[in-house]
Order: sequence, then C-alpha cells, then structure tokens
Amino acid sequence: MSSIYSNSKLTIAWLGPATDGGDVALKTLGRMGHFQSSRNPDRPSRDYLRGYGPLLDKEFKNGFPADQVRALLERPYWYRVWIFQEVRLPKVVYFVCGDATVPFDLLVSAAEALYHLWYLSQDIGGPLLREMQRLLPVLSGMPSLIRAMFHDKVIKRPLANLLTRRGDGQATDKRDFVYGVLAVTNDGNDLGINANYTLDPLEIYTRVAAALICQQGRLVLLALCGGRVSRMANLPSWVPDWSYKGPAASTFYHGCFDAGGRWYHGSAAADGATLTLKGVLVGLVAKLGPSAGQSGDLSQYAAALHTFARSRCDVYTTAEGLEDAIY
Repeated sequence: MSSIYSNSKLTIAWLGPATDGGDVALKTLGRMGHFQSSRNPDRPSRDYLRGYGPLLDKEFKNGFPADQVRALLERPYWYRVWIFQEVRLPKVVYFVCGDATVPFDLLVSAAEALYHLWYLSQDIGGPLLREMQRLLPVLSGMPSLIRAMFHDKVIKRPLANLLTRRGDGQATDKRDFVYGVLAVTNDGNDLGINANYTLDPLEIYTRVAAALICQQGRLVLLALCGGRVSRMANLPSWVPDWSYKGPAASTFYHGCFDAGGRWYHGSAAADGATLTLKGVLVGLVAKLGPSAGQSGDLSQYAAALHTFARSRCDVYTTAEGLEDAIY
C-alpha cells in the first residue's frame, strides 16, 4: 500500500455519504481552509487574529454548522491507524463526502483557522466567544491525524516518535499499531523492523522496543511501561504496549526528570524477554521534596528547598556557597 500511495498521482479518500450534513461540513471547512491558506504564515499576533473579520462575517454571521462539523470529524475513517500513510505519502489527497470535494491540506488549514479563532474569541469576547463555546467539542475532538499534520507537516518521522504520540488511532489487529506507521518512518529499515504477520504482537512489540533501546539508546521508553490498568499479557516489563492509547504512565516522559538523560549512552542488550543495561551508579536519592507545581505556592517550595539544603547538603564548603546554591 505504501508503494501505491507514494506513486499515486491523486488519492481520493471517501468519507461516506452526506448524512448528518457531512457535505455541508466539508464544504464549510474547505472555504475556511482557502481563507487560512491565503494568510501570512508568520506567528499569530493580535493584529493577525483580528484579520479574521472577513471569515467571521462569511461563515459565522448566519450560524456555523458546528454539529455537522463535529459529526464529520467523528466518522470512523479518521481513527484507523492505516490512514496515516494515506494522507502523508501521496502527492495530492482529496476528501469526498457526498458531492463535496476538498483537498486534505485545506482541511488542515481549516483546523488551524478554528484554533486561531478560539484565541481571538478569548481576546475580544462578546458574540464570538459565545459562538466559539459551541465549537469547543469540535476543537477538543479534532482527530489526531489532522492535529499531527497541523503541527508537523514533515512526511516521515522516526519510528519512536510515531509510536509514542498519544493519538486516537484504532486497529483491529494489534500488530498494525506498529506496521501501520512503518511506511512513514525514516528509520524503520535501519532498525530492522519489517512487516511480518507470521509474528505475534508480543514478539513484534518486544523486537521494536529492543531495537529502539539497544540501537538508538531510547531508554526513556521505559516511562511508557508502568501504571497500566490494562496491558498485554506476558509482555516483558520493559516493553511498551504500543496498542495502548491512554495517557503516558510518567508525568515527566518528555525529559524533565530523566536521571539518565533523554539518550542512553551505555551498553544495552536484549535476549528474548530480558533487557540488560550497563551504567554507572552515581549516588542514592536520600530524600524528596515537593516540586513547585505540587506545592502550589512558590514560597513553600523555596522554604522546603532551603530546609533541605541546610539539613542534608554538605557539598558546599562555605556558608556563602550554600546560600548562592539555594538562591
């Protein structure tokens, strides 16, 4: 399929018949996308946002079809893992619903316009704010496929990035949570990961985790392995369940509290269900204090830090050095 999509002159994605006003929604999004694509792509400012006046007059004066747009974006099409390559690999992609036809890049631009209108409504209030309140379900329910293209239009990404994104993709076969994104990775071949449906999901997930940790040093993936209410049976403790689409187990997955850093530079080896890591023990954690976010009050955090440093910290040889460190 990846070869077919990559070499296609035109890909048509069928969203279904014009039920629930799907054609009206698609045409509306197409018009919004045309307006947004003609805008200056620089970072939005207040003046930039206020330039949406013509769009507001055209699309919102007589009522925006929020219910129809929401119904369109809730159609099953958007949540299949396999469509990720369907919109990224072809040169041109058109979406069709009933008799409405819109290029995919305009749908992405329309989503961008909706987010900007939300920020504008917070600034000027009034009728626009009330109208945008109706659109909150649309914004919060925006399919991750559209959000991903809005934030990152790069066609191919590292396998780890695609697997760890907290999307809403669905697949009947658990193997497809890996194989469904292989065609849009830039390192799948180097990692030795190829679609092989003679393997079961447990073996595939383990091989992927072993390759990412041992070849790329992505030890941070361990943050995705714990705290699961539901997890594939017999999966090694160090292997993420790639089919799990809930929140990340670790609040600090993105690197805030990685003791070993984002990349692991030591020796790692996987043998079946066993992962062996080599590193250096630099010390033991003696005590934990509250974080600034947990305490809710920066002065409480500062007081806890001051007490901790005076009672437990002996690496500073002078009182002035200690005070400088606390400050």
